[in-house]
This record gives sequence, structure tokens and C-alpha cells, in this order.
Amino acid sequence: MFVQYINSGTTAILKLLKSNCIDNVIVAEDLCPEVMQSILKIGVKLLIAPVSKLGRSADYYITYFSNQSPYIKTAILFSHAYGVYDEDQLNNLKKHVLSSDILINDCCLCDPIEMLDIHNLSLPAVCSFGYSKVLDLECGGLLLTSEKYQTDLPRNLIKHHITRFDYRYLFETKSNVSVRIDAFKSSLFYLMLLRYRNDLFLRKSQYRCILKNTFHDCNFLDSPWRFVLFTNFNQPTVQELQDRALKCGVFLGANYPLIKLINDDLTIDIEKMNSIGWPINIFTDFRVTDSYIKKVCKLLRSEL
Repeated sequence: MFVQYINSGTTAILKLLKSNCIDNVIVAEDLCPEVMQSILKIGVKLLIAPVSKLGRSADYYITYFSNQSPYIKTAILFSHAYGVYDEDQLNNLKKHVLSSDILINDCCLCDPIEMLDIHNLSLPAVCSFGYSKVLDLECGGLLLTSEKYQTDLPRNLIKHHITRFDYRYLFETKSNVSVRIDAFKSSLFYLMLLRYRNDLFLRKSQYRCILKNTFHDCNFLDSPWRFVLFTNFNQPTVQELQDRALKCGVFLGANYPLIKLINDDLTIDIEKMNSIGWPINIFTDFRVTDSYIKKVCKLLRSEL
């Protein structure tokens, strides 16, 4: 496996689509709308496959994929819902992909260190260090490929400082250069990434434990990304909760809503979201304090 640092996970996805001359890409309707918009801007047609529930199976990709013309080059962007890596569904999906097509393993919400340790990781794969990702470096991502991947993007020396937990982390690496996985894992960039992850997960695990105990009787997903509550709330209820949270000095996410495409415009499918129920995600990263978690628990327990 080869690893390449690139300026964002979205950039890596777009690069794979363009270099493989993709006409159509099948995505889930709960994919990040900013990624969808970026795909449309490079002239690739979006096929937004419906999901029956949040945290769906891969069957809906297969249904869409089987109906594609053999003369149209199609990609599947398989995103792991809420950052929980689903190897079984991915392997099932790979059985239906033709050699002329491409299956992109979108791991942007997953833990990058965990992805780098998977022995038979489906390639190509993409990881992200962007805002509110598992390892938030404020920018950057990784493109993982089976062979050395050539790119026309400039090769720059990246020096990036971030301060977390009163410690200043320095991340230094070359961008847009493919290196073997063993060389990447011996780099100072990777070693600093490990230290940052260990510091982060020490705090994150404490908060996740509190949240699991508080919401033990609810339908939740304990993800490395965020703690996700699956609710029966409709949009007005979610909006009211978010407004109340802001007044208390905390923030609640409602990622990721279901998106539909109408006349090349992306819009949230409010009706379907209200019927399925909106997800509430609770941050557990470096932004979070003990006070934050207590306020969030008190606010949400009063509604559930």
C-alpha cells in the first residue's frame, strides 16, 4: 500500500474521479453535501441512492449499480456511516463492481490510524484530517492506493502547527508524494499523529463512557467520530434543541441529513428526514470539557 498526503479528503476523491475519467458516481443520500457539490463542479453526474435508514446497508448501491450502462464509466463512493468501518458491507459490494469501474473507499469519518492498520484495506481509500474529523488537524488528508499514485499537484513541504490540550503539535510532511506504508509509518508526521491520537482518545474515551451510561436506554452509535443519537425528532424539534444548546454555550450537530437532487440543486429531503428521525451528534473531541458534556446530557435527557 502507498500513502500520499493531500490537502483534503475531498481533493483526493475528486482526483480519483478525474484521473479515472468517471462519468457517474453513485453516492449515499446522507453523504456530506459539500462533497456532493464539489463532485458536481467537476462535471461528474451524481446518482444519489436512497437509504432506508440511517446507518444503512450496501444493498442500495448494488441496486443502482446494476442498472448502469456498460458504456458509461461509473464509480461508487462508499462512505462509512458515522465513521464506523463496515468491512462486511464493503466486501459484499466489491463482488458487483466491474474491473472497468472504481470503488472508492471513503474513510473520511473513520479513524485514520485504524485504517492504516487494516491489512486488507479496500483500495483506493481516502482519509481526512479536516474540521471535526476524528483526528482534526484543521486541514489535510490521505490518499491510499495499491500502487504508486502520480499526481499533477505540486509537491510542497507542509509545516503545520496546532495547539491541543496546552501542547503544540508540529506536523511536517511532503504533500502529493506517494510513499510505501512502512516508510510513512516511520515518518515524524505519523509518530506525531500517534501522539496526538493517544492524547485525544484518552479524553474522548472518558466522555464516550459518560454518554453511553447517560443514554443507555436510547438508540445510539458510539463512533470514534462523534457520539450519535438516533431520535424520532422532526426538524422543528432539532432546531429548537440546537437553539437551546447554543444559549447554554454548547453545540449539537445534526449531521448528516438526507440529500436529494432537484434540477442540479442539492436540497435536504425534509419530509423523509422527519419520517426517519434526525440524528443528533455530540462532540467528544478536543473542543469538549466536562461542563460541556454535563450540559449536553441534561439538555437531551429532558427531551428523550
